[in-house]
Amino acid sequence: MKRLLLVDDDAVLTRAYRDRLSNHGFQVNTIGSGAAALVFLESAKPDLMVLDLMMPEVTGIDVLRFVRGQPRLAATPVILLANETGTDLGRHAARIGIQKAFRKDQCSPSVLMAAIDEILEPVKCKVQSAECRMEDEEAAECETESAQEDTAEGRAEATASFLADAPALCAELGELSAALLRAPLTGAEQQEHLQELFLKVRFLFETAGLTGLAAVAQATAIFDGLLRMIIENPEWLGPSTLRTVDGLVEAVGLLFQEANESGGTTPLSARVLLVDDDPAANELVVGVLGRAQINACSTEDSVVGWQLINSEYFELVVLNMEMPVLNGVQLCARLRRVAGYEKTPVIFLASHAASDPQATSALLGADDLIAKPILPQELAARVLMHLIRTHARSCAIR
Repeated sequence: MKRLLLVDDDAVLTRAYRDRLSNHGFQVNTIGSGAAALVFLESAKPDLMVLDLMMPEVTGIDVLRFVRGQPRLAATPVILLANETGTDLGRHAARIGIQKAFRKDQCSPSVLMAAIDEILEPVKCKVQSAECRMEDEEAAECETESAQEDTAEGRAEATASFLADAPALCAELGELSAALLRAPLTGAEQQEHLQELFLKVRFLFETAGLTGLAAVAQATAIFDGLLRMIIENPEWLGPSTLRTVDGLVEAVGLLFQEANESGGTTPLSARVLLVDDDPAANELVVGVLGRAQINACSTEDSVVGWQLINSEYFELVVLNMEMPVLNGVQLCARLRRVAGYEKTPVIFLASHAASDPQATSALLGADDLIAKPILPQELAARVLMHLIRTHARSCAIR
């Protein structure tokens, strides 16, 4: 059995690849940092390495340089994973010696398995393949290009390239989301789609941050967190979370559209009010929203919530349907009569799932409904989805 070493600091991503590669008949070791990989390689010799380029402290380049400097490891095939393989670091890795390199958004477990099978065929690949070997003049040209990439113009070109790829990337997200909705709620097929979706979203999140598309980074960070939670806790996968995933795909598409038109360099800014008599749930949700750069405040008292609505303005309100004195339905009805709140998004939290949450919430004057117990990451995703839709409508009106 061939032994693979997968080095990446993202635990969920490595698990997604490990599961598929193990099922394909490989023995897979996963390591979460470059430093730990160096310790492992002091005594172990894998048949092939899959290496993340960008890791804190000890980078993929550091690990690759170590491998190529050790006689017993020097011939080990290496596949590189990176957000952008055409960067200076990517070219430097090619000069040191790699067999293949993939952009993370273009790689999937099936693509990676095919590449590994190709490399581990009986005809051994040379450490310095023809594709990775550069003539002196080509190396000099790359040095010039990398210097240019460090300029503001180079960064602008990277952003433009990312935006040009956005429609195709969003189409892929839509296809994976649709496949999730079609697949049974349990089974390997659905897990495969979920993991591939996670890999795509993780690429979007990291690349949006590097290119300065703050609103896209904000949304994909929440998307990434929700998918991570579902993968780690499969019991949370169900009709509600699948509907949220589908809505996030739409929201990310809207943000890319706006970024093409106006730049999208600032995150969405909004104030959210959460009225729920469960203090622990309030604390969790406010924390998740805060990490998503959304300013949220909460109260356990529906009367205090009503006072806040009358004295301040919130771009979105979350209401527990079952509270003493004023329940969520009553509070929503009052809210709709307050100037400025006629079309403010309202999300209901309910103890039991409705057969048709959207129809039920609309009938009661709200925009959405989530059943308790809530997954904080899902509620944060729904909040951001509604804020993005509201923002897109306001931009269209202008």
